[in-house]
Amino acid sequence: MKQLLLISYYAPPYGGVGSFRPAQFLTQLPSRDWKCTVLTTTESAYRREGYSLDPALGARFTDSCMIRVRAIGPYGGPQPASLSDEWHDLSNPILRTARQVAMTMLSPDRHITWLPLAVLHGLGAARRSDLLYAQGPPFTNHMVGMLLKRLTGTPLISMFEDPWLGMHDRVWHSRAQRRLQSRQECAVLRNSDLILTGTDGFREDLLSRHGDSFKRKILTLRMGDMGLETHVAGAPKPTSRSEIGPVRLVYTGSLRRSPQYNATALLQAFAHLRLHHSKVAEQLRLTVYGNVDVYYRELSLNLGLGSLIDFVGFVSHEQAVTAMEEADGLVLLIGTDNPGLRMYTSGKIYQYMAARRPILALVPPDGEAATLVHRHKLGVVAPPDDPRAITEALVRFVRERNALTSQLGDTSEYTAEAIADQAADIFGRVIRS
Repeated sequence: MKQLLLISYYAPPYGGVGSFRPAQFLTQLPSRDWKCTVLTTTESAYRREGYSLDPALGARFTDSCMIRVRAIGPYGGPQPASLSDEWHDLSNPILRTARQVAMTMLSPDRHITWLPLAVLHGLGAARRSDLLYAQGPPFTNHMVGMLLKRLTGTPLISMFEDPWLGMHDRVWHSRAQRRLQSRQECAVLRNSDLILTGTDGFREDLLSRHGDSFKRKILTLRMGDMGLETHVAGAPKPTSRSEIGPVRLVYTGSLRRSPQYNATALLQAFAHLRLHHSKVAEQLRLTVYGNVDVYYRELSLNLGLGSLIDFVGFVSHEQAVTAMEEADGLVLLIGTDNPGLRMYTSGKIYQYMAARRPILALVPPDGEAATLVHRHKLGVVAPPDDPRAITEALVRFVRERNALTSQLGDTSEYTAEAIADQAADIFGRVIRS
């Protein structure tokens, strides 16, 4: 059996999307003659950073699958410091300069302080492995992978689950920070034997900066579902629910006040629905499973949406899967506040595909997520920043939910099994070459 060392700061029991790929590979690769070991951090690091934990997910994997390396500060909450603009408008020039220096040193992100111990503790496993696989963000994972490749000569695949320099909402605190990270990204591309990207848009983003000479070196490998359950993706799951409400919509994941997860127009649409389509509103309920920003809780309260929207909070992956499969529809959110978000599909869409429920996709109409929804007849697309258009989509969803369910297309190419088959084929080609 061949050995894969997957480098990922985030892994079970971390409850966010960063755990998806490690969980997927740990579950799927052994049957494809690959043993996966994850180089990651400790549970206490996630707690210190305020992240939600999923003990049930963590319990699925033994300690022998993980090399847990303690992380040292600095910690400033869930968002990487280099992406936060909390101090960007400081009036004190000394503090402004100090922040610029600190942010430049914390490149590519604040998890760079994890790098020395990660390399030290991962060195033995890297030497014993046939292949290294580093996924980012955080992009410190890529730096760890590159150093382990240089020290051991083991082939390296670097996966860009999100863009690095191509994040259009990125806050750059100094020109030196941008230049340094540009060189880091270039070094990762040159030192990797193969580059994978989570979407075709991310691939084009890299090629736009590094040129067509990398065209054969950069491939797309989509997320797929987490692969902890067996899904039949070729046919819709039957539902016993009637055309008479309530119609249950479900959103899983965090709702942060950010360009990528802007739910303001969705909440305004619910208020508009109550005023102008009261009978439809009486049939509709939205349940949110995940951490929700105070802003959205207050907005919901101010709009009087208490009977329409229920903020449950963080739940385990198993509970979220059950909620998705029992829903009438699933809400997908990707903002339009910057052009880079057109490249995103969100790992959530593959979970929704596996649940076999129609999707209310509030995404850029000309983006990759909308393309997937239209291509596979997954549901209804509406612009995420237009309350009236979202209202119309909600009305249509309530009236046509059974028809939308029955016409769901085949998404078997995105199951964890299919993605693992692609990955194993790619891994084999890399080590043979």
